[in-house]
Amino acid sequence: MPIRKPLIFISNIEWAKQVLLAHLLISYIASSEESISVFLIDISNGLFRLDILENVAKRFNIKLDNRVKITNTIKDIPKHKGLGLFIYNISVNKDECFYAAKMWHDLAKFFLVVSDIKPSKLTKFKRVYGTRIYINRLTESQRLFTLKSYEREVKVIIDYDGVYDYELRLYGNLKLVYEVIREAIIEYGPLDLKDIIPVIISKTGLKKGVIQKYIRELVKMGLIRIIGKTVTIS
Repeated sequence: MPIRKPLIFISNIEWAKQVLLAHLLISYIASSEESISVFLIDISNGLFRLDILENVAKRFNIKLDNRVKITNTIKDIPKHKGLGLFIYNISVNKDECFYAAKMWHDLAKFFLVVSDIKPSKLTKFKRVYGTRIYINRLTESQRLFTLKSYEREVKVIIDYDGVYDYELRLYGNLKLVYEVIREAIIEYGPLDLKDIIPVIISKTGLKKGVIQKYIRELVKMGLIRIIGKTVTIS
């Protein structure tokens, strides 16, 4: 995973910020051919949920074992090559934030990803450079977000086990439900909602409430339409 300069993600949506940091950390481990040292520095003293890290690791089929070292300070990080630094909420501790800014030139020599609160105190320091990326939730979905930097803006889906490219749109059970709907409509034409749900249940084994949730998501994504009570493909 090449990186040109430090990444600084800024948001007050904590769970989304944690998933994104965990995703990048696990991706860094997965893309490395040799053993590397990875540090997760939780400046918030335990606010970062380790179960999120475990969920993302399972998705990438990565065994964490002792590959991730967790600490609450950047002051004791060893200075050697091959080091990945993933810092969570640096601005919540004044001393740590000042130290990070002071040592930024040295920290930036490594693979450095920072997530921070909004507004970020860290980015106020002139010596701190990097790509600032703001995480914003789109109002029409709980899982759809924009990552916006000075150069570009992209849509992503942030879920419990990592980040997904919005352009891919479908994954997991959401993809399965869409494929069942699509095949049924291609074969039979537009179907009544009450008729298509039993078909999805029989094909997927999912519960009715879960299916209804996925159908709403597919409507929000513009992949299907519900006119009255009739389901059609967009």
